[in-house]
Amino acid sequence: MILKRGFWIGLVIIGLVILSALLVFFTRRVVPSIITITPTVQVVERLAEPPLPANPTQYEWGRYLYWLNCMTCHGDRGQGLTEEFRILWDADHQNCWERGCHAGRTEDQGFPLPRTIPAVISENGALLPFATADALYQFLRTTHPPQHPGYLPDDQYWALTTYLLVQNNRLAPGQVLGP
Repeated sequence: MILKRGFWIGLVIIGLVILSALLVFFTRRVVPSIITITPTVQVVERLAEPPLPANPTQYEWGRYLYWLNCMTCHGDRGQGLTEEFRILWDADHQNCWERGCHAGRTEDQGFPLPRTIPAVISENGALLPFATADALYQFLRTTHPPQHPGYLPDDQYWALTTYLLVQNNRLAPGQVLGP
């Protein structure tokens, strides 16, 4: 009886060893190694210079000119000079009304800056006062940039007009304005 009992205990131990070996063998083949997935998020620098193709369309040229001449006051998305937009700038450029920016600095081409700068791009009619493209063009040409109105060549004012009207869904993309 003792022999039979030892036989069965030995058989169970051998079976457990074989089962363990099989589990290790198949586990390595069936379960893949841990895969680390690193999600990539494309961060668009909101203040970055927009790309300008070699032969830009009037709209692309207007987008670039907006960035170059208008964005600092009217916002990167045309939202106006909002708190949300100003915090994107370096700390020493966030208060547009302090001395050294637009207040009390006579040695540069600075100009007084109103406390509220309107949105120029919005879904609720930022450009409603301008019934036609020509009206917007004339307004821009006679008032902007504020420190030197009329400074830009006419084709640049037309490009800005095109950009603003397309952004406000008042002009079809690809349409060209001007004389």
